[in-house]
Amino acid sequence: MKAWRFDGKGGSLALEDVPKPQPRPGGVVVKMEAAPVLSYMRQVLDGTLGYALPSGPFIPGTNGIGVLDAVGEGVYHLEPGERVALNPHHLANERVRDPAQILIGLTAIGSARFAGLDAATKVLQADWRDGVFAEYAHLPAAAVTPLDGLGDLPAERLAALAKFIVPYGGFLRGGLAAGETVIVNGATGGVGSIAIASLARLGYHVVALTGKPSESEWLLKLGAREVKLRSELDLTKIKPLDRAMWSGAIDNLGGEVLAWMASMALPCFCCQTVCSLPGLRYGRKVWQRMEC
Repeated sequence: MKAWRFDGKGGSLALEDVPKPQPRPGGVVVKMEAAPVLSYMRQVLDGTLGYALPSGPFIPGTNGIGVLDAVGEGVYHLEPGERVALNPHHLANERVRDPAQILIGLTAIGSARFAGLDAATKVLQADWRDGVFAEYAHLPAAAVTPLDGLGDLPAERLAALAKFIVPYGGFLRGGLAAGETVIVNGATGGVGSIAIASLARLGYHVVALTGKPSESEWLLKLGAREVKLRSELDLTKIKPLDRAMWSGAIDNLGGEVLAWMASMALPCFCCQTVCSLPGLRYGRKVWQRMEC
């Protein structure tokens, strides 16, 4: 089969002929139909972002859509021929305090962003090193979700599901309910705009925070109830705990705006940061408000 293989940090990405994978116990082989390419994949592979890539050659690629080709022993609910969505987040299914976790085809996950990898995490990544930029992908069964009833939709459209899952999954885990107020920073970007559209449809009161005044009308059409401009914020006067306004936030940019949003959080605040988390001013007092 054909697959895109990367030699490792400082190496090259090339389309190569490689053996078709066979499913190991607990694994599945998926015939790929579509796979999105991260906008920052070049920076991942050239080392600019400092991701914990697998050692040695591997197949990059994270999410995707495909059809199950084969299943391994110990797979009980999946059958060949099913259309599935692929998710790269893989967590070791073991009863320990901090189970190893990776993003298959992208990075291992450590205790401090991408540093601090323990031995278990490195072994897990070595076992599941290859992603989805291939004709056939081999992943753990837990990394695929059947797409019942979606067989008629084009694969390239279904591939966008991964972006919708980010805001939905985070707020579901945080226990936020329809009707609560959430704020989205970086509202006109890919993750931000999808978050606004999906959260508004789910019944949240969405506040869009943007640096682009010309896009205000578009953000309202997406479903935002309010639009705030970052240029109107006075970030020099952030209080440790300001007037509580929102139950949740999605931040794509980081920096002092994140500190401002957190300072106006309601108790049990749920915050998703799709960026590098900075050291927040008044951090201890702000994060105390978020604890239940």
